[in-house]
Amino acid sequence: VHGARQERFGDTLAAYPGSPRVWRGSVREAGPRGVYLADVGPGSARAQFIPLPEAGQYRRYEVPLGVDGKPSQADLERMRLECGPKDFLSVGVSGTVDSDQKAIEAEAGLQAEFSPKVRRYETRPRDIEVIENISGNQLAAEFLAELENIKPLPGTPDERKWLYARRFGCEALAARLKAGK
Repeated sequence: VHGARQERFGDTLAAYPGSPRVWRGSVREAGPRGVYLADVGPGSARAQFIPLPEAGQYRRYEVPLGVDGKPSQADLERMRLECGPKDFLSVGVSGTVDSDQKAIEAEAGLQAEFSPKVRRYETRPRDIEVIENISGNQLAAEFLAELENIKPLPGTPDERKWLYARRFGCEALAARLKAGK
């Protein structure tokens, strides 16, 4: 109901710009808020979407933590650049860390920094695996450094695949550490 859409039914154009403000944390509400400017003539109709930046956006971020429990500076900088005072920000942290306390501290740090800068801040459940001493493992450090070198653009289907590859790679490393290899 709250997301923008435009569709043709035969010769009829139906255009709905979505709600003027983001109400729920949902990917269906992602993207800019705006209005449609209709151009209707004999036998034709067009609707041009005009964004209203003042209305804010729903922004959802997956923040993968390093084994040290810290988000990457690149991820933080991207969030700082993209988020505005009218936005609804939803943040989830994930990763493999030495202790759950590091994930809790990272989550609290994100909330402390971004909550005052946006209209609404939401924390999603953590997706964290705790493996003691993983931050001291050279193979884990090298694996994560190489993954950072091939990190895809945010919001693309490849980003989701990259997050899964990162998670499954860390889980495999964790299994090796637990087995003493």
